[in-house]
Amino acid sequence: MPAARQWALGPGAILARYYLEDPLVLGGMIPSPAATAEAIETLTDDWEITTADQVRKQLAFLIETGERDEFSPSKKQKKVYAKLGDRGLLAWDLGQVPLLAGLAYVSGLLDEAEAWRACLNAARIVQRRFVSWEAYGEDYLIGRELALEEPDESLRHVFRALVLETDGPWRLAWDVALDA
Repeated sequence: MPAARQWALGPGAILARYYLEDPLVLGGMIPSPAATAEAIETLTDDWEITTADQVRKQLAFLIETGERDEFSPSKKQKKVYAKLGDRGLLAWDLGQVPLLAGLAYVSGLLDEAEAWRACLNAARIVQRRFVSWEAYGEDYLIGRELALEEPDESLRHVFRALVLETDGPWRLAWDVALDA
């Protein structure tokens, strides 16, 4: 797999590992009848998505505006939210793109080329707005906690493992060319 595609899966690595999927494979799993059924179930149950148009609309939302444009921190959340600066929930929004695009591919709602386009579009923004995998991951965890209003210590463990791995999805240099 070209380095640009490997890199484009990186923003979704925390979620992929959390759900015990392969973060180096589009959709986290090799397409098969069982994987297709699992992807359809996840899209339906977790995202309320059953059509290609719904996937495209949600991907566009995550990439273009996401929750970052709608989010208003509570008084209690303002101090934590301030740590994100002008990026707001950007990492949280874009970190969902590889998962959603990949599931849509595995389910048959999107073809592989369209799923990769979404992943690469999100990856380019991540690469421009953050300075490292670690900086991206920290913002992702804060953004998720703010958006869902629930901390999840197991995600922090996944994050630390990704930072420390020498052969994982975050092993690629931050400045990989994403033109592919």
